[in-house]
Order: sequence, then structure tokens, then C-alpha cells
Amino acid sequence: MPDLNERPLLTFALFAYNQERFIADAVRGALSQTYTPLEIILSDDCSSDRTFEIMQELAAGYQGPNRVIVRRNEQNLGLIGHINRVMELVQGELIVAAAGDDISLPERVERTYHAYLESERSAYSIFSNAIWIDENGCKMNLLRRQPVNSRALTFLHYGTRSTPGFLNGCTHAWKRECFDFFGPLMDGVGAEDTVIPFRSALLGNIVYIHDVLVLYRQNRSRMQNHHGKYLYSIYRNNWVKHQRMLLNIFRNRLQDLEVYLTIHSKTDEISIVLKFIHEQISELSRVVEIFEMPLLRQRLFEVIKRCTLSNFRNVINQLTCAVIPLQIWYGYLKLIAYYIYQEFQKGNSL
Repeated sequence: MPDLNERPLLTFALFAYNQERFIADAVRGALSQTYTPLEIILSDDCSSDRTFEIMQELAAGYQGPNRVIVRRNEQNLGLIGHINRVMELVQGELIVAAAGDDISLPERVERTYHAYLESERSAYSIFSNAIWIDENGCKMNLLRRQPVNSRALTFLHYGTRSTPGFLNGCTHAWKRECFDFFGPLMDGVGAEDTVIPFRSALLGNIVYIHDVLVLYRQNRSRMQNHHGKYLYSIYRNNWVKHQRMLLNIFRNRLQDLEVYLTIHSKTDEISIVLKFIHEQISELSRVVEIFEMPLLRQRLFEVIKRCTLSNFRNVINQLTCAVIPLQIWYGYLKLIAYYIYQEFQKGNSL
């Protein structure tokens, strides 16, 4: 058995793209880690701003005990492609991931390692609490006010959540075996923290640390245009994109289960999760299929655009009469509410 007191090499991987405004703080957080031996990888996804140059400048001034690697993708790969590429390079037993606009506290890797030891190295995913910060770095509120119930992190409960985004990706650390065993993440899953923890629950355990180890940057720009205005069209398009992403997430989970079952026996829990995943894929496939039918999609959007407070009931009836999956129905209710809210902001009479 390995000596639990022996400190293994770990990896701190910082993923950045076009974050020149925040990258300096993120890099300082990486270089301030108290754990050693640590491999620090500062990776840029072919940014068009000065993100990579700032990373190089700060790394050049580092005089600590750990090895620092500064690298850049030759072309933009997107988040998932970026992670897959870095995972081909890492040497550490655990990978502590960070985004280019967040700040990791100095004790983050050390505290993560202790949680890993406390699990007797059975933890394949470890995540922690965080504090929201605004674009100026001012602290706001806790990401989680209460600790996560450990029961929610078991394979059966985590694997049957219809909303797979549950763990705090900004604080996530995972065991390298999550990639050594299953291979790279599928294109289109959008968020690594919806697939890697699923792999971790299959191979071992997921562990939560309630301590604050990350300052998590609030991103308001995703729902704004270049003038900083919140737009209904952006919300609508993001919702549509999200349905496709969910479909890819469950497809990736199905693929991972198939890989797992090549050398492991199927248990009752795995059978339940498999059934759930097939149901999700079936429903989400219908959602995506409808949005690939331009005439139907256009009709539904036109119905929403005609929505006012006075004819709201009529609009609901029109959507109810349409033969569409329940998930689309909920989504369009959200779109209607957001559209009305935007019209109120403009001062239009409804």
C-alpha cells in the first residue's frame, strides 16, 4: 500500500481565455499555493488580448519551489477542448482546476490534499465553498450557506439529477484517473463539472469541503450585448443552446457508463441510472429536434413576441395546445417572463 504520509506531485491547472482584466490576480493565486511538490500549468486558449503575455510576465518573476509551465494553444479549442489538451500534459495525481477570472486562496491545494488523504485517496472529485466577488474584486456572499449533504454526492443520487450542474466547478479538483480511464470529454458538453464528477462517483467518491478556498468572479456579461444591456434574444438563444448542451452531457455520461461496464458488473444502482439517462436523452433529443425545425421554431417565437399582460392567458393556451415536450413548455414560460420583464425595463406599456 502507498504511504499516505508521502506527498505526491499535484497539478494546479489555470485555464484562461481573453481575461486580461482579471488574469493577474488568478495567476498570483496559482503562484501563492503553499502545497509542494506542485506542478503549476498556466494555459491560454489562444486569447486575442494580452492574457498570455501577462501570464508570462508573472511566471517569469516566480521564485518559489514549484515548477511553472506557461503554454498556449495554437488555435482556440473552447473550454472542453482546452481541458482535454491540458489533461494530456499533466503529471500530478490530483488536478486542481482554476479559471482565469477567479482567485484561488493560498491554502487551496493544501486543504484539497488533506481532504484527499482523509478519504484514504478514494475521493476522485473534491470541491469546496467559495465567495462571490464582483468585477472589482469586492466580496459579496457565500456560494453555499449550508454544507452539501453527502447523500447528494452518491452515485445514485448524483447520477439521477435532471439538472447535472450541481457541483461548484470553480472549486473543482479531480483525480487524473478520471481521464486515464474514460478518455477525453466529448465535444459539446459545455461544462466539465457536469461530467467529471459523474466519472468520480463511478470510480470512487465525491468530497465537499465547506471552507472557502476560491473567490468566484460574478460574470454579468453573458446576458448582455456590447452596450451592457440585457437582451431577451440573448436569453432565448442561450436557453436553446443549453438544451443541446444537456443532451451532450447525458450522452457523455452514457458513453462513460458503457466504458465502465466493459470491466465492471452492472449493479442495481447502475441500472437505475442507465434508465434515467436514456429517458433524459430521449426527451432532450425531442427538444433539440423541434428547434431544428425552422417553421415551428419561428411560430413559437412569434407567439412569445406577441405576448402582453392582456393576452397572456391566450398565449399560454397557444403554447399548451402545441404538442411539445414538458421541458420546452417550462423553457418558454421562462422566456415569456423574461420578455415581459425586458419590456417593463424599456418602459413599454403591456
